[in-house]
Amino acid sequence: MAPTKDLPLTSISPSFGTIVVATGSRRWATGCSVKGRRAGGWRMKKPVLALLALALFACSVTSLAVSDIAIGLKWYHQAQFAGFYIALDNGIYEDADLSVTLIEGGPEIDKINLLLTGIVDFVVDSPEDLLIHRQAGDDVVAVAVLYQRSPLVFITRAESGILRPHDFIGKSAAILSADQNELQFFAMVEKLGLDVNQVLLLPYDYDYSAFYEGSIDITLSYVNGGLIRLRDMGYGVNIIWPGDYGVRGYSDTLITTQAMIDEHPDVVQRVVRASLAGWEQAISRPEQAVDSILRYAREPDRRLQREMMLASIPLLAVGTTPIGWMDLETWTSMIHVLTNYGVLAGGLDPARVYDQRFVQAIYGQEANR
Repeated sequence: MAPTKDLPLTSISPSFGTIVVATGSRRWATGCSVKGRRAGGWRMKKPVLALLALALFACSVTSLAVSDIAIGLKWYHQAQFAGFYIALDNGIYEDADLSVTLIEGGPEIDKINLLLTGIVDFVVDSPEDLLIHRQAGDDVVAVAVLYQRSPLVFITRAESGILRPHDFIGKSAAILSADQNELQFFAMVEKLGLDVNQVLLLPYDYDYSAFYEGSIDITLSYVNGGLIRLRDMGYGVNIIWPGDYGVRGYSDTLITTQAMIDEHPDVVQRVVRASLAGWEQAISRPEQAVDSILRYAREPDRRLQREMMLASIPLLAVGTTPIGWMDLETWTSMIHVLTNYGVLAGGLDPARVYDQRFVQAIYGQEANR
């Protein structure tokens, strides 16, 4: 699905390039050989109108259209999605001839179902959710990974003495969730040869109330979210990173349908390119990113959103690998974990769950730079 919207003509200036029409803060193009500027700077004269009419006739253009795209987010509006806000506010989507709407997510929303029913064209969701839907026969595909290192960690109270996974034995852990986040826990204890049956597993408590009260020993959290809130409330905590124990997994992933890729590859390319450009700007200019975040966030607390943004940066582009990049090894590892714990039935081809072409078109064949 790549719907278009016919928009009124407001200002055009003859030049070489393409016809770009502006109304308010949006611009779009027909592909003909005149170039525009934003409205309000000058008034068209008759010779310009005549030139435009000839250009439109020569190109057989009947309407000027922009691709309307809806992107469903994984969670509520917050710093987690800064790159998308920057792409909107700085005109990056606009310059790519895209009119983008961001749809807020949350724990009660099935993000990929929004995609499959055509309510949105792309979603930002977990790779685990993508893989589960692929196993169910849904033709959804990852086109870019935003968080190349998962922000998920396991935390314990500072005074608990629980400092590493081996200390989890005989303790209670609030990690079970609808988002399959416990799979990183399972992968970690399996890798270390620990018996998961010796840990009391409980549902994840989104507001950490059981953790505050001391009725659970371990909870999952996010370094760019819940962990910041806990520290702000004065709680001292120990942090256990799955990555420190050889468990690597992606987090927020940009997903679309195979039909969208097959029918509108140019739109997919523009969405991927513009979104990653927004993220590059957010990483390089975090204070400006916070300005954009505050226009959308449910909690317009500058200090909180700034801390969340800064905590996200090390997770987005890891080492020499640029944001968006994906590799077969990581997808294969995630499929192995989900299959091993019965979430997937097996037989899922890791090479078919993601399409690297759109990111490769931006960075080239090799990620290292």
